[in-house]
Amino acid sequence: MDITGIAKSHHVDIPKASSKKEWKLSDSLREQIAGYAREDAAQGVYMGNKFLALRKNEVAKVAPDRAALMGKVDMKTIREADRRWQMEMLRCPACKGRICDIIATAGGRVVLKVRCLECGRIVKLEWLLQVTETAK
Repeated sequence: MDITGIAKSHHVDIPKASSKKEWKLSDSLREQIAGYAREDAAQGVYMGNKFLALRKNEVAKVAPDRAALMGKVDMKTIREADRRWQMEMLRCPACKGRICDIIATAGGRVVLKVRCLECGRIVKLEWLLQVTETAK
């Protein structure tokens, strides 16, 4: 298993939403929210439709464009990252129920002593991964 470059392989150059847009509660917006709160309280409603529409509108101003962000990550990149990480599912030796997953980033021996959630037995699991780094 080649582990070179794994530490930085999951990073994608996607700017944070807060780096472009900042939101501040203006005085007029505060008064509008207070007005909606008074109206809703008079009707016995907690967060009425007018307030919810206002909140949705304000969130839309600063929320990231999720479709554009997903467009920057393609399936080839995801498959490549999955290939670099070796994951193994550990199962209970008695009932074959799934106990946990181990994601390997380095070689070594792992010994776990856990209670199986399926059958309730305490089992000892040993897992060995031998990693060889390839030179680039």
